[in-house]
Amino acid sequence: MSIRLAYLGHVNIDRILTVKRLPETGSEEVISTREVNGGTAGNFAIVAARLGMKFDLYSAVSNKSHHSYIQYLEGLGVDCGLLERSDRYGPVCTIVSDGAEQIAFMDQGPMSEWNASSSFKLDRSYDWVHFSTGPPGEYLRIAEAVKGRTRITFDPGQEINYRYDKGTVKKFIDLSDLVICNSSELDRIAGLLGIRRKDVLEHLPDTIVTMGSEGVEFSISGKMEHLDPVTPERVVDTVGAGDAFRAGFYFGLNTGKNIAQSIRIGQSVASSVIASSPSTFNPDRIADLKR
Repeated sequence: MSIRLAYLGHVNIDRILTVKRLPETGSEEVISTREVNGGTAGNFAIVAARLGMKFDLYSAVSNKSHHSYIQYLEGLGVDCGLLERSDRYGPVCTIVSDGAEQIAFMDQGPMSEWNASSSFKLDRSYDWVHFSTGPPGEYLRIAEAVKGRTRITFDPGQEINYRYDKGTVKKFIDLSDLVICNSSELDRIAGLLGIRRKDVLEHLPDTIVTMGSEGVEFSISGKMEHLDPVTPERVVDTVGAGDAFRAGFYFGLNTGKNIAQSIRIGQSVASSVIASSPSTFNPDRIADLKR
């Protein structure tokens, strides 16, 4: 039971600075610096491609900074024909990580002027359209156009903190079939809507809340459930783990699994990525994918 998926979000060059601790003020010595292919949609694409999934990838990237990245994605079998190309440099995200937590500094580059609603293929019959990070106004135009013809996932990530207001969040929630977020993002959604944190899930559609080492909480058709975490063999870095979770989740749906089973697969994929990286992810090591 394969699904047709459209995935919208960032395809970033990530510059990751590793530190011993995230400073509250002042400075901190950098242990190491590395540059990797990343972004919400980019990480998803890397892991989903390694899982053998087919999907439509929508984003805006620079011809100058992203030539090698695009070649890399195409080498994995990702169709990059829907990426909007620009001569403007970026997007580039600088991430400061202590291995468990991160702070990100985003240079939007061509994503700041991406006319996503013009790029989107309305004539394609998608089963799911996933909106991750990106221009909220453009995404809303697409969501309004496809509502009733596909299932919509609202997944704004860290951008919920600075690109969304109450009105935009409310419109997206009204249009969406599924919300995916972590605990802090759910707190922000509750604050924007003026709802107490403990009551916010009652006002949302089906919702998946990732909670790291505490597992996953999800509400489907009003029924709350909790899944314990899948503990990684080791923790190398958590950068990209959330995007890997989403790849595993949609892989589960793509193979006919229900929501809870797909969430569990997502947890297993994320755990594997935490122990390595999106680029070295090996699906053959995950028992949950073979059941």
